Amino acid sequence: MLIKHFTHILPRSSNPQLALKQFLALVNQALSGSDWTGAIDALESPEVLETLADMMGVSQFLWEDFLRMQHENLFPVLIDTAALDEVRTRDQLLASIAQLAPGLPQETRVTRLNRFKDREMFRIDLRHITGRIGFEQFASELTTLAEVVVAGAFELAEGPLLRRFGRPMLRDGAPSTWCVCALGKFGGAELGFGSDVELVLIY
Repeated sequence: MLIKHFTHILPRSSNPQLALKQFLALVNQALSGSDWTGAIDALESPEVLETLADMMGVSQFLWEDFLRMQHENLFPVLIDTAALDEVRTRDQLLASIAQLAPGLPQETRVTRLNRFKDREMFRIDLRHITGRIGFEQFASELTTLAEVVVAGAFELAEGPLLRRFGRPMLRDGAPSTWCVCALGKFGGAELGFGSDVELVLIY
């Protein structure tokens, strides 16, 4: 029945054959999980099915690189269609980063930062693929996310280095400050799907 519902909206997909193939794989994956009933219930939403048709007919990359490899982490993003309409500001993203349990071990915090980055990238990609935002807004949101994640990553790296080597000092005894600069498309706020994040650290 779920596949029948999906085929009814396939005409909206730019590549119906690819979309159907990927949808069948997703359903099989959902059925193999422990909470397969909840996953199938979520997939019955017309809004979720429309999002899937848009995404799976356009981007095989998103399917292969995200859904198959990180299904448990990213499936909630896929079914939360209301969140796909949200514009998340830098302050909101920074607040989310701040809640990544600072008291936990370093490896756990790194893992959570990576998962946060993957979820937000996937959400922004979906916003663009499903026509909720144009390329200019897409590039702006992706760049803002990169700024926040880079800041979070440097903060995670700084703590262990300070404990190991102490705080870097200038010759006059003042603390040595540092700055991370973005170059290329990152620096120009024009990040796209395949853009590199080019950085220069000045200290």
